[in-house]
Amino acid sequence: MASLSNLSNRLAKGWHASQEPPPLTTEQMLREEARAIHQADLSNKSGVELYRALNWLNSTALCLSGGGIRSGAFALGVIQALAAHPRTANDDPVADRGDSLLAKFHYLSTVSGGGYIGAWLSAWRSRADFEEVWNYLVRRPEGPDHESDAIAWLRSYSNYLTPQLGFMSADSWALAAVYARNLIINWLVILPAVCAAILALKIVVVWLIGMSHINHATHPRIVIVGFGILFLLIALSYASGSRPSRLKRPGQDCDQRRGSETGFLKGSLVWSLLSAIALTQYLGIVVARGSDILTYPRPVSVAVAALGGLAIYAVGWLAGYLFCRLRGRPLRWDVADLLLFSASGLFYGALVGVGFFFFLREANPEQNDPTVLGAVAESPVVYLIFAVPWILLAQWVADLVFVGLTSYRRQFNADQEWLGRSGAWLLVTAVAWSLGMFVTFAGFLTGIDSAPATEFFKFMRQWLVPIVVLVGLLIALIGTSNLSRFNFGTRGIALFITDLAIAVAGPLFVGALIFSVSIWLDYILLGRHLFAPEFQTMLDELSDGASPKFESWLFTLKWLSLGLVVSVLLAIAASKCININRFSLHALYRNRLVRAFLGASRETRRPDPFTGFDDSDDPHMHSLWPRDYVATPSDWRPFHIINMTLNIVSSKRLAWQERKAAPFTVSPLHCGTSISSDTAIAGSASDAIKESGKAASQAAHQPGGAYRPSEQYGDRHGITLGTAMAISGAAANPNMGYHTSPSVTFLMTIFNVRLGWWLGNPGPEGAATFRHEGPATAIVPLVHETFGLTTDTRSYIHVSDGGHFENLGLYEMVRRRCRFIVICDAGRDPDYAFEDLGNAVRKISIDLGVPIRFHKLEALKRRPQDGSDIVEHCDYHAVADIDYQEADGNGVENGLILYVKAGYHGTESAGVRSYAMANRDFPHQSTANQWFSESQFESYRSLGFEIMEDLLYRASRDPEIRDYAEAPSLATLLATLRTATKDAAASAPTTSAKPAPDPECLAAE
Repeated sequence: MASLSNLSNRLAKGWHASQEPPPLTTEQMLREEARAIHQADLSNKSGVELYRALNWLNSTALCLSGGGIRSGAFALGVIQALAAHPRTANDDPVADRGDSLLAKFHYLSTVSGGGYIGAWLSAWRSRADFEEVWNYLVRRPEGPDHESDAIAWLRSYSNYLTPQLGFMSADSWALAAVYARNLIINWLVILPAVCAAILALKIVVVWLIGMSHINHATHPRIVIVGFGILFLLIALSYASGSRPSRLKRPGQDCDQRRGSETGFLKGSLVWSLLSAIALTQYLGIVVARGSDILTYPRPVSVAVAALGGLAIYAVGWLAGYLFCRLRGRPLRWDVADLLLFSASGLFYGALVGVGFFFFLREANPEQNDPTVLGAVAESPVVYLIFAVPWILLAQWVADLVFVGLTSYRRQFNADQEWLGRSGAWLLVTAVAWSLGMFVTFAGFLTGIDSAPATEFFKFMRQWLVPIVVLVGLLIALIGTSNLSRFNFGTRGIALFITDLAIAVAGPLFVGALIFSVSIWLDYILLGRHLFAPEFQTMLDELSDGASPKFESWLFTLKWLSLGLVVSVLLAIAASKCININRFSLHALYRNRLVRAFLGASRETRRPDPFTGFDDSDDPHMHSLWPRDYVATPSDWRPFHIINMTLNIVSSKRLAWQERKAAPFTVSPLHCGTSISSDTAIAGSASDAIKESGKAASQAAHQPGGAYRPSEQYGDRHGITLGTAMAISGAAANPNMGYHTSPSVTFLMTIFNVRLGWWLGNPGPEGAATFRHEGPATAIVPLVHETFGLTTDTRSYIHVSDGGHFENLGLYEMVRRRCRFIVICDAGRDPDYAFEDLGNAVRKISIDLGVPIRFHKLEALKRRPQDGSDIVEHCDYHAVADIDYQEADGNGVENGLILYVKAGYHGTESAGVRSYAMANRDFPHQSTANQWFSESQFESYRSLGFEIMEDLLYRASRDPEIRDYAEAPSLATLLATLRTATKDAAASAPTTSAKPAPDPECLAAE
């Protein structure tokens, strides 16, 4: 399929990491942007000097927020109002297109739904002169009854997902058919891998149980217990030689290589698990075949086991000492530590002995016990389910005892934390092993000899799969909504319960899925459940001392192995042939967005007569800004920045455990992120927060970032505008930045509720992959996406909706030191909690060291729809100061923000009022509703136009705002609006001395 073609192309072109130039840093990217937009040579500028130079360029930006089609329609009205102003004395649109406020913006920064209309405008401008675009934005040059085709097209496709309405329409069924097809294709990648894992575990268990029942004089009991002891010695030698008190001496640093978490997992935990399995197998042999041990008094046996544990722990300590000495890491000989460590082994051995005899007493209940406990006890796999975790818990208890015995020591705190972390891993492994083994082999419960139980398990066997599928799909869909974004302080106990239910339902679904797949595999391969009565017959044949029979055992292993081979081959073939990008929901979503918004301005559109799609609708990002293009007001085109989120759910940066994401941008020149894995910026972020804003800014100025040219990134010919627009709007995704829910992540991946995109890492890790349109192997990124393991340190990265990091598009504009910024916020916020604004202001202050202070933000609030709460100049906007001086020093000018928020006051025009009265949640209807009608689209467009039109009209006509009326420009507009803001702090000028620091960056959060 697609991935095979990609592979051949890569081999043919000889793309090798060693031949690729290094990625551009953030500073290099900013210099190239400044040269392209302003023709400014900043090659000799770096650090703070570069940011000061960017400030002097007086850049301006229009930011369009996320919010789906709702935001796109609202932003269209705002753009039309900006294109028409400043109006003439006769209230006609501005006479010259170059004098329009729209032509004053250098940057167009979009997120998610704002990117719909931003991409529409950029694509239109790339295909037509600005004069034509401007003409159709402000008037109807072909007559009052003929709207621009580019705008009329938007109305036709406001219901862009299924333009033809109706349950039986071709568009609706095509949407369902494509989703079902992509879901099945993704299952071809996931399910074979799950089946392979289950079958591999079954083969191991059948082999172990069979080995424990073979009646042979030379039965390898000693060999098995010897391996168990050897594995335990390896684990203990690592643990005893890696504790901080052993590795670190006063005045010396700790040996980080040996004391790391990865080192512990490889050097100790894996061997502890293998030791527990081997010792458990020995236990199974003793129980199955009998032993002299069974005749010993139990207290004596427990005492012997305790002494054995002491000896093993002592030898393990000595092995760790010798190993470190041989590796050139001398350890101090510590007799007290040896004795205490050995003493803790007494408890390990005693607990293993106690567990052994408990198992002997409880493993032989009355035959044919019809209860669930009886079925569990009679199961051949019961000792593996419970004995392995018990032995791991015994090791944890030994560590606990050792901590208690060494509490008097000088370095107790360091050892206590180390053993606490290692104990946590032992507990997690024990619980995961027990639950995993139980759900995989829980089919033995179907053998309960009880009529009600038999009927219940028969029902479960037949209906569990469809029930699990339906419930899991429901949870996956709920996980995309705001219901899964828990905030106790503002959303109450109901949503706490909802969040808790989702958190529990996710693991239950996973267990039910494994249980169902395990049973179906048994019936497909063996024609029965694995632990049906035939299994006991097989064990009896192996136990026959006179002539053991191996036919049934080998038959079972043969068919399970055959299933394993088939599953592995299917998993490899599907993983290599299926492009997970193309068979997610992203392509379905992108194709319809491209048709609706990018196809609107193509006069020579030639769609496929059957599907209605045309691949030529989607231009490449680099074509939006031609080489050597010099922007002028009369030939204006925006430099479009599309904001996305780089998901770093498994980031080790502690300060990012909430955000779980980094900014990622796509522009006509570059694609990449300002945060790179090889810089120290993120690691010092938490320290910078504790210091002044200037210190944080200095951390942000450290060279870092990773960017690639847009014409080379993401595909052979570069990433396209449609792909970037769709990624920026990928709201429903397993990894969603600070909205990520670990419980829901697995379900959303299983049910292919995935709008995100996998791209090559723009950093050094992706030198061989950044040109690729997707991973060559599907299963690895799917595993990372499923379990929340996405990061920025591998060859591929995962990107999604820009709103998962910052939903206004403001963050990157402050990085570029834009002096004048207009924000169009149509995000859903019925309670005026300003979540998106607060998030943006907070992250800008932390990451960039730039405080933003709003004035009279509290005036923006929910108002009665009947207009009874309207006072004079009840505005839809607020103004803010951007304190660039705090970050870059007194040699720069501060910036201004005009923040325009969608709202309804009850004084709007008749068309808007009628729709608002019929839809009480207007203009904050659910973002999940992407099926807009004509009246809905026009109401949001009209609202955006009226809000911005009224604001600009009053600014030009109000006698108190003379500066803008006399010299209309974006700079004077923002400055005069700030001055006119009621009760604005007169002591906080925008370009003079800095005001006193405000502890609250957001006045009304």
